[in-house]
Amino acid sequence: MSCICCGREGLPTHPIPSHIGTLRACATCQSKIGGVELGLEADRLLTDYYMAMKPKPECQVCHSPVVLYPDGSVPMWCAACEEKRKFLVRQNAR
Repeated sequence: MSCICCGREGLPTHPIPSHIGTLRACATCQSKIGGVELGLEADRLLTDYYMAMKPKPECQVCHSPVVLYPDGSVPMWCAACEEKRKFLVRQNAR
Protein backbone atom coordinates (compact mmCIF):
# COMPACT_ATOMS: atom_id res chain seq x y z
CA MET A 1 0.00 0.00 0.00
CA SER A 2 1.32 3.47 -0.81
CA CYS A 3 1.89 6.20 1.75
CA ILE A 4 -1.19 8.38 2.20
CA CYS A 5 0.98 11.48 2.63
CA CYS A 6 3.73 11.35 -0.01
CA GLY A 7 2.23 8.66 -2.27
CA ARG A 8 5.45 6.68 -2.60
CA GLU A 9 5.06 2.97 -3.17
CA GLY A 10 7.48 0.22 -2.22
CA LEU A 11 8.29 1.68 1.19
CA PRO A 12 7.22 -0.12 4.34
CA THR A 13 4.12 1.64 5.65
CA HIS A 14 2.67 1.66 9.13
CA PRO A 15 -0.89 2.23 10.37
CA ILE A 16 -1.65 5.85 11.17
CA PRO A 17 -2.23 6.25 14.91
CA SER A 18 -5.58 7.81 15.90
CA HIS A 19 -7.05 7.13 12.43
CA ILE A 20 -10.37 5.31 12.11
CA GLY A 21 -9.62 3.65 8.75
CA THR A 22 -6.99 1.40 7.22
CA LEU A 23 -4.82 4.06 5.58
CA ARG A 24 -1.07 3.82 6.11
CA ALA A 25 1.90 6.19 6.01
CA CYS A 26 5.65 5.69 5.70
CA ALA A 27 7.89 6.18 8.71
CA THR A 28 9.44 9.33 7.19
CA CYS A 29 6.09 11.11 6.85
CA GLN A 30 4.94 9.97 10.28
CA SER A 31 8.08 11.33 11.92
CA LYS A 32 8.07 14.55 9.83
CA ILE A 33 4.38 15.46 10.17
CA GLY A 34 3.31 13.44 13.16
CA GLY A 35 0.95 10.51 13.39
CA VAL A 36 -1.83 12.42 15.13
CA GLU A 37 -1.87 15.19 12.50
CA LEU A 38 -1.85 12.61 9.69
CA GLY A 39 -4.73 10.77 11.32
CA LEU A 40 -6.79 13.92 11.76
CA GLU A 41 -6.18 15.04 8.17
CA ALA A 42 -7.00 11.57 6.79
CA ASP A 43 -10.25 11.48 8.79
CA ARG A 44 -11.17 14.99 7.59
CA LEU A 45 -10.54 14.09 3.93
CA LEU A 46 -12.58 10.88 4.19
CA THR A 47 -15.43 12.72 5.90
CA ASP A 48 -15.45 15.45 3.24
CA TYR A 49 -15.44 12.81 0.50
CA TYR A 50 -18.37 10.84 1.90
CA MET A 51 -20.40 13.92 2.81
CA ALA A 52 -20.08 15.19 -0.78
CA MET A 53 -21.67 11.97 -2.07
CA LYS A 54 -25.24 12.95 -1.23
CA PRO A 55 -27.86 10.78 -2.91
CA LYS A 56 -29.94 12.43 -5.59
CA PRO A 57 -33.48 13.21 -4.42
CA GLU A 58 -35.97 10.72 -5.79
CA CYS A 59 -39.63 9.85 -5.43
CA GLN A 60 -40.26 7.38 -2.61
CA VAL A 61 -42.93 5.65 -4.72
CA CYS A 62 -41.62 5.33 -8.29
CA HIS A 63 -37.97 6.40 -7.73
CA SER A 64 -38.01 9.01 -10.48
CA PRO A 65 -36.16 12.32 -9.84
CA VAL A 66 -37.98 15.03 -7.91
CA VAL A 67 -37.62 18.80 -7.96
CA LEU A 68 -36.60 20.37 -4.66
CA TYR A 69 -38.92 22.86 -3.00
CA PRO A 70 -37.80 26.53 -3.00
CA ASP A 71 -36.75 26.23 0.66
CA GLY A 72 -34.39 23.35 -0.21
CA SER A 73 -36.48 20.57 1.31
CA VAL A 74 -37.10 17.35 -0.59
CA PRO A 75 -40.63 16.24 -1.50
CA MET A 76 -41.59 12.65 -0.67
CA TRP A 77 -43.00 11.94 -4.13
CA CYS A 78 -43.00 13.34 -7.64
CA ALA A 79 -45.80 15.35 -9.25
CA ALA A 80 -47.19 12.30 -11.10
CA CYS A 81 -47.44 10.23 -7.91
CA GLU A 82 -48.99 13.21 -6.12
CA GLU A 83 -51.72 13.35 -8.76
CA LYS A 84 -52.35 9.61 -8.34
CA ARG A 85 -52.54 10.08 -4.57
CA LYS A 86 -55.05 12.94 -4.91
CA PHE A 87 -57.14 10.86 -7.30
CA LEU A 88 -57.25 7.94 -4.86
CA VAL A 89 -58.14 10.24 -1.96
CA ARG A 90 -61.03 11.69 -4.01
CA GLN A 91 -62.21 8.20 -4.94
CA ASN A 92 -62.16 7.02 -1.33
CA ALA A 93 -64.00 10.14 -0.14
CA ARG A 94 -67.06 9.24 -2.22
